Amino acid sequence: MAENSELDQREINAADAVASEVEVVKLSRPIQINGKDVREITLDFGSLSVDDLMNIEAEMLAHKRIVVGGAALSQTFNAYVAARAAKISVNDLKRLSIRDGTRIITLTQNFLMNSEFADPEKDGK
Repeated sequence: MAENSELDQREINAADAVASEVEVVKLSRPIQINGKDVREITLDFGSLSVDDLMNIEAEMLAHKRIVVGGAALSQTFNAYVAARAAKISVNDLKRLSIRDGTRIITLTQNFLMNSEFADPEKDGK
């Protein structure tokens, strides 16, 4: 019986992890993207793949934006990942207010650094 409840809890935890792969950020200062007023940005981290990360790195190198140290700590790298997760250009992301941009970059960094997502098998779960 204990095994079943433990398994159920793992399924609930997995469902919670999937749900948090999407973040919706209400902007304090809306911007226009492609002629439309945008009041919120949806970050769909769950839609990204390793291929996206490799393409982001190639795009950054093409723009001579080289990351020294851990990429997940770089605001520039996180901005590129956030733009990809939001399905907007990095130039659109750069036009956000510093408050909104920092919030989005921080959510992206937290997602990338969160050990729950990095290693779901950690701690025997």
